[in-house]
Amino acid sequence: MAAKELEDESRLQVIHGDFWTGNVLLPDSPIREGDDINVFVIDWEMSQIGVPNLDLGQMVAELYELKLYKNITAGLWIAQGFLEGYGAVSDDFAFRTAIQVGAHLISFGTSVQGWGTPEQVEEVARVGRDVIVHAWQKDREWFRRGDLACLFQPTQTCFATFVASKAIKRLEVLQRETRGPRLPSRPQRYLLALSRGPSSTALLHILDENVRRQRERNQRVKFELVPVFVDVDVDVDVSTEQDTSPPAVSSNPATAGATEAAPSPSTSRPTSTSAAAPSSSADADAFAAHFPELTIHKVPLSSILSSPGIDWASLPAQNPSLPPSQRLADFFARLPSASARADVSRLLTRHALFAAAAAHGCGVVLLGYTTTSLAELTLSEAAKGRGFGIPWLVNDGAFPLPRGEAERETRPCPGKSRRS
Repeated sequence: MAAKELEDESRLQVIHGDFWTGNVLLPDSPIREGDDINVFVIDWEMSQIGVPNLDLGQMVAELYELKLYKNITAGLWIAQGFLEGYGAVSDDFAFRTAIQVGAHLISFGTSVQGWGTPEQVEEVARVGRDVIVHAWQKDREWFRRGDLACLFQPTQTCFATFVASKAIKRLEVLQRETRGPRLPSRPQRYLLALSRGPSSTALLHILDENVRRQRERNQRVKFELVPVFVDVDVDVDVSTEQDTSPPAVSSNPATAGATEAAPSPSTSRPTSTSAAAPSSSADADAFAAHFPELTIHKVPLSSILSSPGIDWASLPAQNPSLPPSQRLADFFARLPSASARADVSRLLTRHALFAAAAAHGCGVVLLGYTTTSLAELTLSEAAKGRGFGIPWLVNDGAFPLPRGEAERETRPCPGKSRRS
């Protein structure tokens, strides 16, 4: 391949020959957005006539090594920015660059002294091999799902890589906190509260991809996902926020604590039963098609009406003669205000998630929320005179969970959760 490339003079140009971060000098001064920055490329003694993929592939590989050896995801961000500056390229150019990335990882990336353990060196060689094989096969889908997606879609992956890396890192903390002193004999089960909004959907995608990669690499699968959608199957004036931010994590009250970012349940917006059915079914089909290896569990909010974990004495009486959906609608109609309906809806949704977690043997509940919704929640709670409860709703760190349905149906426990 290399010899054939040299025959096509139209593709040849002056290249550096040793283009990596150690040969790029930046000014020793703060870098401010909008400023022009002088960048100096040094050590040109290996410059030659060749294909530009060699320089580009070497730089990307060197930056990728930061992630592979040191788990520094900023290396991928720099590569992303560099590729954006390089401009749009054809798929053939991207695949040729990827082949150079893999070749550099194997030939130079495995010879860096003192950068990693023998296991890490072996992993770098394996990654390099996989990159070469899939680039040779022109397997664009494989690259789209991996760390080097920026070679093909440079305007979309930087932030996605950041969000995915942040979620997985926090998940590792969660695993350490919930597994105990010994490694579990089977994967931990995590209930993911799915609202079908951007945040919970993105979280589902990130975690599903992580499990898929573990299996693809023949690694031990560390967790099993149980996605649950709480269907508010009534037509009431309940303002339920949608989610787009990093996820929150709370533990099932039947087990120990957990972690992630942002509180409050993920649920659907309430709609009438007749109007919601077609849309709900279509959404379910779309999720089932996109996540074929997962079972999306649907839990009607009305299923929580007989829960022994809720103090029903302080709430309006229910009409037991009505079907569950109508009974729930009648129950909400008896509440005195929209604020009361929103509060009770949030409470019931949380209990429905805990009950589902207990039923499916899940030790953790993962929740998503938007920063906008958190701000709205903070303002509304303060306006209602409940400012004392705001830290519990939005703060990082451990917090106690009320004894609820899951505890009554399984076993008593302190019930803790963490947000970060």
